[in-house]
Amino acid sequence: MISRGFVYVREAEEFIEEIKHLARDALEKCQGKSWSTMKSTVKDALRDYLYQKIKRKPMILPIIMDILNSLQHDVEVLPGRE
Repeated sequence: MISRGFVYVREAEEFIEEIKHLARDALEKCQGKSWSTMKSTVKDALRDYLYQKIKRKPMILPIIMDILNSLQHDVEVLPGRE
C-alpha cells in the first residue's frame, strides 16, 4: 500500500496494516471474479473503513497484479532467450 498525504506512514504503521488486511480480505471474497469487480470491492471496503476511522475520503486507486500468470509467462519465455 502506498500512502500519499492522508496519514504519515511511520506514525500509523498499525493503521496501515489494518488497511492491508482489509484489502486482502476483500480480495479473498472475489476469487474467480473479474478485475473490475475485484477493484470495486477493495475500493468500497477501504472507502467505508477509512471514512469511519478518519472521517476523510482519500482517493483510492486499487492496482491488482496477476503475479502467478506473470511468473508462468516468464518461465515459458526464458528457455527461448538464448
